[in-house]
Amino acid sequence: MTTTVMLADPLAWDDRYLAAFRQHCPEVRFLRWDEAAARAERHDVLLAWQLPPEMEALPASVRKVVCFGAGTDGLDRDPRLPAGMPVARLVDPDQARQMADFKALHQN
Repeated sequence: MTTTVMLADPLAWDDRYLAAFRQHCPEVRFLRWDEAAARAERHDVLLAWQLPPEMEALPASVRKVVCFGAGTDGLDRDPRLPAGMPVARLVDPDQARQMADFKALHQN
């Protein structure tokens, strides 16, 4: 059975993200939450930094959530995630630099 990943965050809706995911994981089916037809599909994994505001509840078929941010605290506190839902985060060697850049851009 093919694994289906729902890209549920606007940060991942860029066509470049989708193309990169499909290139590096051709055996995985990637869908975007912003495409209405995709919402009716079965999703095994949900990939997000934050859940979309219009998502009333996590789709019942989701078995795990992967956060592409540096931490999962925003997802861990989201009441739409059922208790015990596995939440993991991506780790990449360039993440510390990206976090510093993000902080520098969002200074008051």
